Amino acid sequence: MEDAEDAWCDFLTHSGNIYTKLRAACYGHPLDFGWFGKQLDERARDPLLLYIHKARNSETHRLDATVEQAPEASHDAEINNRPVRINFPRHLRPVPVTDEHGNVYDAPTTHFDEPLGYCDASMLALFATIYFEWLVNAASSRLR
Repeated sequence: MEDAEDAWCDFLTHSGNIYTKLRAACYGHPLDFGWFGKQLDERARDPLLLYIHKARNSETHRLDATVEQAPEASHDAEINNRPVRINFPRHLRPVPVTDEHGNVYDAPTTHFDEPLGYCDASMLALFATIYFEWLVNAASSRLR
């Protein structure tokens, strides 16, 4: 399970690097920097993206744990209007993170107003990675 925790920390670090590199690429280009500002606003409004950002900061600067080991579990969900039971092996569960101002951010339950279902670190990383891939592709198509 320690390898999974290390992978989660690496994911948080790399997710922060995406924004750092985009900021540098947009710097000095007013239209691109304006576009980047909109992406930062989106990150501040979306519960998943905000949590990933705050967890990265907490993990990097405060050395607080952002996940905890959870035992086997199951979750009832609905897929294509049919009930299903999803079984999870031991996994990492995100925990609330606190920023430098004392604000607490619970693990997200939605991403762009869509429910995430059972919240574990691998699910959060999957949905965030899909978004980051879109973000990088969008930036690549517009940056000079």
